[in-house]
Amino acid sequence: MLRSWGVLRLHGPAHFPRFYGQLERQNREHRGWLASCAPVPPGDLPESCERMRRALNEAWTRRSLGWMTAAEKWATRVVPCDDRVQLRESVAERAARLRRDDHLGGDADDLLVQRLAIEQTLTQRGYLRQQPGGWC
Repeated sequence: MLRSWGVLRLHGPAHFPRFYGQLERQNREHRGWLASCAPVPPGDLPESCERMRRALNEAWTRRSLGWMTAAEKWATRVVPCDDRVQLRESVAERAARLRRDDHLGGDADDLLVQRLAIEQTLTQRGYLRQQPGGWC
């Protein structure tokens, strides 16, 4: 299914803040929101989660987003318009080169090679950047 839609499955190392900074931030915000609330009955969870989503995405401005809300920043994004078939082929070529590369070793885990190929290709095209941080 992922291949038919041109989706590249990218997973980084577990608990690696440079890779999962957004997820770490979301977890921190959700914990903060939940800590400030009384326990919610299971039947009220959908409505409570929607209030949390609206508050976190549409009301809270963030210094890291130039004092915009997440929704405002999302509206200003540039949507990538790469040819997904060509992007997938670039990733496959890079993965083949990585498999042949001596410093990875001949028995490199295929998932690791695939992740590195996707990461390097997206970085080269400006779609991915890793930065230090995430010490939460």
